[in-house]
Amino acid sequence: MRYYPARALLTASLASLAACQPSQLPADALASYVADPAHQLCQVQQIGSTEVSVTYQPVDLLVARSLSALPPRPATVDSLRKQYRDAAFFMLSIARNQREVLQPAEGFADYSTLLQTLAFRMGEHVQLVTSQGDTLRPVNYYLDRTYASASATQLLFAFPKPPFTGSWRFQLRECGLGTGNLSFSFGAPQLAAAPTLALN
Repeated sequence: MRYYPARALLTASLASLAACQPSQLPADALASYVADPAHQLCQVQQIGSTEVSVTYQPVDLLVARSLSALPPRPATVDSLRKQYRDAAFFMLSIARNQREVLQPAEGFADYSTLLQTLAFRMGEHVQLVTSQGDTLRPVNYYLDRTYASASATQLLFAFPKPPFTGSWRFQLRECGLGTGNLSFSFGAPQLAAAPTLALN
């Protein structure tokens, strides 16, 4: 019987997984791929009744959303890719009891304070830290206002794009939600390996 070093077996296993991973997916399948925790692009933490998830948003997923119901014409896709390519995007989702955390019915004063924080001050509470020691602040972010009609409050953050090496940590400081400081770690090579949008 032949014995193989553990490192060689691990390398072979990773190569086999990479070979099985699709390189292109249609828009709906790409969204499902990104949301599947098995692909390591989505991290979730539960703090009491509050669930906080952070999901990496590949450029082509943003492209697919921008195209919406339009056919993905190559020229339009290329233009959108150029628009998004210099940033790293993450979606922060926060739910309490499977509802948005922005709930006017729970008291206007608390709602107003939290809304001001989420809409205008989250740049003070979020950062991206690389394993090389770089700390990156958001260059922009967007709060999706769904007016208590969704299952989670969502914010999309854009950071200066670091190299796809080592690991990236998305850090969320306490911002009035009672979750404390949270950290979500992502392997940069897994993020870089996300499938692209199929143009069929």
